[in-house]
Amino acid sequence: MVKAADLAGAAHLMLVDGISYLDPEPAVFEAMLEGWTKQQRARFLKWEGTIKPQLSLVRRFAEFSNQYPWQWQPAEFEAFIDHLRTKTPTFTVSSGRNYQNHLRLFCEYITDPRYDWMSVCQERFGQVPVQILHEWNTVTHVSEYEGDPSREAADLRRDPGPVRRRRRPGRGDPKARPQGRVDRDARLRPAVRPSAAPSSPSPRWTGSSTTSTTT
Repeated sequence: MVKAADLAGAAHLMLVDGISYLDPEPAVFEAMLEGWTKQQRARFLKWEGTIKPQLSLVRRFAEFSNQYPWQWQPAEFEAFIDHLRTKTPTFTVSSGRNYQNHLRLFCEYITDPRYDWMSVCQERFGQVPVQILHEWNTVTHVSEYEGDPSREAADLRRDPGPVRRRRRPGRGDPKARPQGRVDRDARLRPAVRPSAAPSSPSPRWTGSSTTSTTT
């Protein structure tokens, strides 16, 4: 069994024992976020592409619900998604799925006994964090396209479909017709017009059209 002391982001590594915080709720919340950051960095996740947007979403959800993670319930998450869809008509299924995955991972972190956050919350606040995302309140992947439906329709209108190529008869094809060889360089040579056939020379005029005879 892995102990909390062996894991990056464990509660006792983020909080100092024996210290009474003047404002314990935000102090523990910030320690959770810092511990989750360390846990993700230990997995070689990137800051800009993964860690930063996930932390931003957790803060955003906490601000919306006006609650701390050990107070969250599934109803708060459902209200959060409904708020996003109402406020942003272009909020897509894929965006909702990403939000769900990010919050699910954070809840998995703070509810994992190996990180000991549940015992800390129970001792300090009398409440423990729970997983608020389940199969019955999350999006099910049933469609290949989860973006904006209007964009999908536009893409379908622009798609000409598969291009059918003409079959080039080969030598072994009995239906193949003999075709002459095309001179590819003919287009590069200037066209030469055939010269007119030379006409026969006209008889030279001698001044008289009749020949006289001597008798």
